[in-house]
Amino acid sequence: MERNPLFGRVLSRAGLPLLAAVLIIVELLSAMAQTTRRSMPLTGPAGPMKYPLKASDNGRYLVDQSNTPVFLVGDAPQDAFALLDKTQWITYLADRQSRGVNIVWVSALCDQALSINGTGRVGCNSSMQTYDGIAPFKSGNSQTTYDISTPNSAYWSRVDSYINLAGSYGITILFNVWDTAGLRPLMEASGNAKMYKFGVFLGNRYKTFPNIIWMSGNDFQNWKTNSTDNTLIEKLMAGIASVDKNHLQTTELDFNRSKSLDDSLLAPYTTLNGVYDYYCDYGEVYSAYNAATVPVFVEEGYYEGGTSANQGNAMGNTVTAEMLRRQEWWAVLAGAWGHIWECEHLGFS
Repeated sequence: MERNPLFGRVLSRAGLPLLAAVLIIVELLSAMAQTTRRSMPLTGPAGPMKYPLKASDNGRYLVDQSNTPVFLVGDAPQDAFALLDKTQWITYLADRQSRGVNIVWVSALCDQALSINGTGRVGCNSSMQTYDGIAPFKSGNSQTTYDISTPNSAYWSRVDSYINLAGSYGITILFNVWDTAGLRPLMEASGNAKMYKFGVFLGNRYKTFPNIIWMSGNDFQNWKTNSTDNTLIEKLMAGIASVDKNHLQTTELDFNRSKSLDDSLLAPYTTLNGVYDYYCDYGEVYSAYNAATVPVFVEEGYYEGGTSANQGNAMGNTVTAEMLRRQEWWAVLAGAWGHIWECEHLGFS
């Protein structure tokens, strides 16, 4: 017998015909979605959800600090911190809150790789500056020349305020602090010591911010083959963990299919197992669920509006609304505790 943590209903695994069992599961999950939307906090950290999120006692799902289950419903405005002004950010947050979104993936550093999406959008550039010209570091002037030991307080104060605003709308930031799709040259130039110290800087600055989940990676295609780069990310995560024991950490590894805990070097710091799958995500989710007693979520899959293998669909055909619905049901039925929604046309420029 297994008790559903949101509803206290009991589901028997024995003696039920397969069809009946499936119908019961579908009914429960539909109720879960409706209840999650209705219970979205309107006042953020001061409201019903008590940050930061953590793993449940059995390690299978996420709960807040009062042990209330929180199912992740996410969006991915990765370049928002750099490209939106305060009014635009508030408009975005209010809209997403109204749609039941409770987590958004945003990059701390807006590098040029985040602008390449096939739509002609310019977005982030190699200077990594905000829309109004604030650089993340004092020394250097591009994503290959910055000295990451010289953080610019004006930039990081902007990030602080945007994270706090998200919290006021009941939204957690999936805080990607190093985009390996575009910043591998910078981390290689920085070296292990500076990457570790940058992790310490981030950990100290944000350890008291309740509404974050740490993330490192994004299209980390060479983690298996380049031990130098993998170690650099390990140093970053270790630096964060050395000063912040309160927040979850996750990673995004390589497409077309991976999960965070595939990387044994980063596993000691990984407390949330992110699945990245451009095929049919149930297989990788099921594998992740059975690999370790760590909550699983889908961090990237099919893109709304995607039309090719470079847009969230390794099978190469246009992504349809049905495919998007299928991947969410597949994920939940295979053991995922939420997902991040990707859209090919979500961008700010």
